Formats: sequence, C-alpha cells, structure tokens
Amino acid sequence: VGLYFLPLQLPEQADAFADFVGTIWQESGRVGAFDRKRLLTDAEERTTLMGFLRGEFVGVVQMLPEEGWLSLVCVKENARQKGFGAQLIGQAVLASRRAGSGVLRTARSSGEKFFADYGFVPVEDGTVLEKHIAFDPEFLSE
Repeated sequence: VGLYFLPLQLPEQADAFADFVGTIWQESGRVGAFDRKRLLTDAEERTTLMGFLRGEFVGVVQMLPEEGWLSLVCVKENARQKGFGAQLIGQAVLASRRAGSGVLRTARSSGEKFFADYGFVPVEDGTVLEKHIAFDPEFLSE
C-alpha cells in the first residue's frame, strides 16, 4: 500500500538516484567500483522507473523495453522481502509487453536467486537469465 512508480527525472534527480544505487551497490558487496558516470549515461538512454513508498525511494528498475532487457533492478535493503521486487518486475513486464517484447532478459549476477524466484531461467551460454512474458491466448480464452 502506498507504493508508486515515476519515471526518473534527469537532471533533477541525478544525485539522489546515483546515491541510492551507489548505496545498494556497496551494501551488496559487489566486486568492482561503482561507476556513477555510466549509471547516469545509461539512465539517459533507458527507461528508468523509481519506486517510491510514502515519498521515499525504495527501488528502481531500468530497462530497454523494446528489447525486453533489464539492466538494473534493485530494492533498498530495509524494503526487501515486502513484495517491492515483484512490483518492479511487474513494471518491466508491462513496459516490455507494450513495446512488443515477449521476453524479459537480464545478465546473470549476484541477484540470480531473486530473478529465479520470479521465473527467470538461464539461457544461451548461461550468462543471461530469461522469463517469457508473452500473453498465452489459450489461457486467456478459457
């Protein structure tokens, strides 16, 4: 209750967005340096939705809906295990279906268990996770 999504507003929200993602990057113990410049460049080129709960950032999903590609999904640590991740994936499904994609894909990462919980499976050479999101006409007609 009270969760809503808004497109990232650049340049107005650039600092808050980068700080949010940078904090999650550090908390997750990811290997490698956080690249703020790349994050903001990607945000200019990709659909980025911020999830808010009572006015506070709690999650973000960044994607290329036409390709069904998820480049970033993260939830603030104290907001995890409350269904926000499912809502972020749901936003990506809606946007990608609207853009004509029948799948969602993401690079295999430390978040693999999260994605597996939502039906993503390894494909190709195992470096990509995929979830089919196309409507099933037989299911809808019954």
